Amino acid sequence: MHRIPVSTTLMLVLLVASAGAQLTPAPASIAVEPATIDTLAQESLRGQNIPGITLAVVDRGRIVYSRAFGHSDVENSVAAITASEIRTASIAKPMTAMAAMMLAGTGKLDLDAPVQQYCPAFPAKTSPDGKPWVVTTRELMSHRAGVRWYRDDIELRNVKHYTTLSDAVHHFGDDPLLFAPGEKMQYSSYGFVVVGCAIEGASHSTFSDYMQQAVFGPSGMAVTFPDDPTKIIPHRSRGYEKTKEGTLENAPLFDPSDRLPGGGWLSTSDDLARFAATVMAGKLVALPVLEEMWKPLTVQDDGSGYGLGWAVAKLAAHRVIGHNGGQAGSSTCLKLVPDRQLAVAIMANVEGAALDDLANSILERYLGDPGSAVSSQH
Repeated sequence: MHRIPVSTTLMLVLLVASAGAQLTPAPASIAVEPATIDTLAQESLRGQNIPGITLAVVDRGRIVYSRAFGHSDVENSVAAITASEIRTASIAKPMTAMAAMMLAGTGKLDLDAPVQQYCPAFPAKTSPDGKPWVVTTRELMSHRAGVRWYRDDIELRNVKHYTTLSDAVHHFGDDPLLFAPGEKMQYSSYGFVVVGCAIEGASHSTFSDYMQQAVFGPSGMAVTFPDDPTKIIPHRSRGYEKTKEGTLENAPLFDPSDRLPGGGWLSTSDDLARFAATVMAGKLVALPVLEEMWKPLTVQDDGSGYGLGWAVAKLAAHRVIGHNGGQAGSSTCLKLVPDRQLAVAIMANVEGAALDDLANSILERYLGDPGSAVSSQH
């Protein structure tokens, strides 16, 4: 038998190893029968008295599952469809963060500069003893800037329409910070409004236009719109809430124009799934930038954390990146498993629905590890 010289063998091993390091694809996920996901979704629908659910799964860049359950409009017996438009709530935050990182990558936005350089509507801040406090876009995206949460239900369920982000910033911008920037974490949708304002200043565009140009267009998100309650938007779902007894009621009037970058879009599960696929493929920002965003800057007692616009958790041996959302008339959940190029997007047209368990159960089946626990994501 002809023997290959040792030096040649070593070279072949090195070449194969080198090629594998550059080209190794994500391991294939396990094929899951659509009927299995159907059953999980219907159990969640019935068990929580959810009016309607839309659900999409992305596997290796393709939407492999997309279905809707229940009703988009209970009073008129209108069935939910995959095109049903539901409020994204806080899933807006990772979208906004992606836009900010894209501007940072071109040198148009310095994440560590005083945010007033891009958003003059947000006043400079001082400590209680009068010393300057510098607020940066990086701190705002990680909820470490000290910007407050909503004061009361009137703010939480805003009904005033704000025509510009600068006007929205003026609503809360004069209030003192809760703590020194960088000191700790306080979740704040208002903080993301300031990020959106900074995006406008850095891009010389309106926030909505820049999101369409930089994030939605490249992701193929053709049906994601600002949630303006005065507009006629095809397939807009009715929103609901539940009484203490668990019965459904119509959600109250709500105008999220005061928080668009932190939670003011209408979208579909398919569009959110397309966003997830585009992010994981590194088509919006390079993979090293994603790693920067996904590095927890704050870690919770349960081991979950928060980076730049993204929550970070664990599913067995897999890192799970994502965000949850809750708003008047909606609950949402987006989870990505980057090492498997796998994601699930779920939207429900009722406030307060617990969607984590459903998302986790679906991911577990694709990963072949049913029963493992995933930390919840904010």
